[in-house]
Amino acid sequence: MKYKFKKIFRFIKSANQVFFFLGVVGFAVFIAAITISSLLRVSKPDPGVQIIEVDETKEKLKVEYAKTFLAKKDDLFIFGVRSKAIVNDNSESKKVMSLFDGGSYSSTKLINLIFIEGESKRMLLDKEKLIHDYTLEASHNKNISLDRYDNQSQFRVSKNIFLIVENDSNKDGFLSYKDDANLYISSANGTNLNKISERVMSYELVDEELVLYKTKTDEEVRFYTLNLETLETRAFDTSI
Repeated sequence: MKYKFKKIFRFIKSANQVFFFLGVVGFAVFIAAITISSLLRVSKPDPGVQIIEVDETKEKLKVEYAKTFLAKKDDLFIFGVRSKAIVNDNSESKKVMSLFDGGSYSSTKLINLIFIEGESKRMLLDKEKLIHDYTLEASHNKNISLDRYDNQSQFRVSKNIFLIVENDSNKDGFLSYKDDANLYISSANGTNLNKISERVMSYELVDEELVLYKTKTDEEVRFYTLNLETLETRAFDTSI
């Protein structure tokens, strides 16, 4: 009888070890599956958004717009025009160009600005484009910018600054931050829009009325400053 109990005990002990081993293996497989699935989701290429060629008018395409208040200074009110798509009039057949700047697919992008001063109203751009980044004289000096969150509000600017994507330069079928952007400035009320430089990667305020921006060519990255009062530019030799 005593021998039978020992035999049963040894069987139970062996069975527990087997179950424990199977449990460890199962848990390891479960963790590995979750890890692989997560890696696959991260490495999956972002499809972006497609540019669809059509031959219809903007009204028929039913492009929807949203308006947002951006800034006010004295009698000047500035509103942003946003949309998920724009109509490209540069081709023989119009294109609906979806916009994607690295954020949510469903979010609308800034494609134009409306300046209203008294009874006068003007659009910043004559054609819709992707405004990737901007600084407004009216909001920056009043510290009420709704779109540009940074610590540069300590510096005064007398012009509006824009980083605008105008074309699908990389020909990937998308209008996005991956395309070449151009640096523009305008008067506070949206007039006198002037292109400063092409293929600009980014810009920042580094002093009163002084903008530092960098451009990228096929060869190298270059740095420049722009004085907003005199419009003088300075190139920096950062070659190694």
